[in-house]
Amino acid sequence: MKAKTYLTEAVETADKKAQYDSEAKKIVSDKGILSWIAQYTVEELKDCNRDEIAAAIEGVEVAEVPVYPGKKKTEAITGMSTVDKVPNEGEVTYDIRFYVITPKGEKIKLILNIEIQRDYYPGYDLVTRAVFYCARMLSAQLDTEFTADNYDDIKKVYSIWLCLDSPQYAADTITEYRIGQKKIAGDFNGRARYDLLSVIMIGLDEKSFQKKGTPLHGLLGTVFSEELTAEEKVQILNDDYGMKPTREMEGDMKKMGGLGDAIEERGIQRGIEKGIQILILDNLEEGIPKERILIKLKEKFQLTQEQAEERFEKYGEGRELNQIKNMRNIETERLLLRPLTQDDANDVFQWAGDPIVNKYMPYPLHKSVQQTEEWISSLGDKNEFCFCLKDSGKVIGAGSITHKEEYDSYELGYNLNRHYWGMGYATEAAKALIKWAYQNIGVRDFFARHANANKASGNVLKKCGFQFEHYGQYSRYDASEIFEASYYTLHLE
Repeated sequence: MKAKTYLTEAVETADKKAQYDSEAKKIVSDKGILSWIAQYTVEELKDCNRDEIAAAIEGVEVAEVPVYPGKKKTEAITGMSTVDKVPNEGEVTYDIRFYVITPKGEKIKLILNIEIQRDYYPGYDLVTRAVFYCARMLSAQLDTEFTADNYDDIKKVYSIWLCLDSPQYAADTITEYRIGQKKIAGDFNGRARYDLLSVIMIGLDEKSFQKKGTPLHGLLGTVFSEELTAEEKVQILNDDYGMKPTREMEGDMKKMGGLGDAIEERGIQRGIEKGIQILILDNLEEGIPKERILIKLKEKFQLTQEQAEERFEKYGEGRELNQIKNMRNIETERLLLRPLTQDDANDVFQWAGDPIVNKYMPYPLHKSVQQTEEWISSLGDKNEFCFCLKDSGKVIGAGSITHKEEYDSYELGYNLNRHYWGMGYATEAAKALIKWAYQNIGVRDFFARHANANKASGNVLKKCGFQFEHYGQYSRYDASEIFEASYYTLHLE
């Protein structure tokens, strides 16, 4: 009788309630799946085919620790010990860790770690944790791969994270973080070996199996899909991804229904609630107002108005929202950008109530500090920042990054006390806002507009990298005046 595939054996022995903990790790450690992941993420393996990668993983420098004691070794990558114990550094447990030696060119030994991450908002930055894992895999090599008198034997490490419930801006992405060189002074051309760690974040969501991203996203999305049946998964893996089992093995893979059952149960018990939480946090990060989020909750999850408001209060105004607010403090050389508060009203009124500053603005001229206070209160959780001078704390302007559904893009806007015009503050703040939006909420496409007569704003946009797109118009909020305008766009990779 032919041996069952490792995928099948993992599914058959799964405790459905613990599928995403222990069994998911066993499924991903199948050498066929690992070869897909490595081919897309490991620079040193980019010229190898998946068969070569799978052979290198299975046959070379792989620790022989049986997953199922007493059973014949299966196709799983038994890997290194998944527990790192380093004196005085505590203990770290990895999901999957193994060796691979590059099969082509110079033989290079690499150490890889793969983590399966369900919660995209654990209360800290996932990339920071991944960097820590890399650091531990480096330090753990002392007296095994290298000695204190020869650091050249250190092996490069990879920590690859499969983020199953990624928000919209991270879904179907693959992002690498690595050490790079920066020449601070002079033109150093000497050689140095610093490319020793790489963090890879693979973003997946419930629609990844629909092939919106790379084939790797499609493969992993199929394996972890909550919508596909076991039979559909087997067919897709067979037809679309070349994972061709024998008839007997194919029959075994259909037992992946156990995986489907586990995921379905998870979806019923906690997936819907988790989906509500992710929708709220994702939309808040994008600057979408509460009213629009409530509409989305009602449409997607069939909630009543009262239920939607209860969920928003639970997830949007608690610890997670505080975490997002803490991300909204930005420092530049001369400025601190932070959310507006009522204490800023007097400073804000100095430009919001200035007819010269307001000349080309869409908002109405403020007549009193009270009107300014009301405006600040209306901002809620929008991505609106004030520009504070570091040396004095005075608020000299404000800016925003606002999602515009009609443009499928984010609008950059800013305003500045005219006594600080011509000093580079607007450009400094605008660049900081763009960088913040790119790094924290995944914005890649921006647009901005200014009245044609307001050429100074156009100069700021050009300094920030914006390109002229077309001419158009915009009006004041009360439609009392229409401005001929220039529209600009900026795309970041």
